[in-house]
Amino acid sequence: MISTAVLQHADKSESVAQWVAARRDLGLKTIRARFDRAVAEGELASDTDTEALARFFGAVVQGMSAQACDGASKAMLKRMADVALSAWPGAIGGR
Repeated sequence: MISTAVLQHADKSESVAQWVAARRDLGLKTIRARFDRAVAEGELASDTDTEALARFFGAVVQGMSAQACDGASKAMLKRMADVALSAWPGAIGGR
């Protein structure tokens, strides 16, 4: 719900929109922190752009959320996740 909530809003809903946007931002920061840790621990290459990577996977999650709301099947969502994971840094042959 946080992924797609209050993307468009009236002026009277601004405070709610800001609250939800802050939660989305917190999610991205949490993902980036995990990627930063992965770089520090050698799980990801030292030159990994962790902000861009976090935003990429955040966008995938947001898009999947919207498609799920529109009726995408569990099987289709899993296939989308598999494609997204093939973009993982260092992925070979789609994983």
